[in-house]
Amino acid sequence: CEKTRCYSVPSNSHIDKLHNLAAQVAQSVGTNGSSVLIFVPGMNDIIAITELIEKLDVPNVMYMCFPIHSDIPFEEQMAVFQPPGPGEVKVVIATNSAESSITLPD
Repeated sequence: CEKTRCYSVPSNSHIDKLHNLAAQVAQSVGTNGSSVLIFVPGMNDIIAITELIEKLDVPNVMYMCFPIHSDIPFEEQMAVFQPPGPGEVKVVIATNSAESSITLPD
């Protein structure tokens, strides 16, 4: 790669660390009745982070994940507009499709 720029593909362990970090941030900043918004590049990231967050075991807190992606039916995505219930933290995990097209009330 002398004349052109070469970039290495991120390793799976690097990507796994980023997914874990996203789950830790959701746990750290999410409080009962609040919402957390995480932007990711693609559907695989949405799935991986959702799985990690759903495994979180925090007393008296339920993490509710809402994936937002163009491949998910519109009707399923509408649940994101409901406020979190008592003892819940709403975690919205979205690609850039949500950046300019969705305004959440909370």
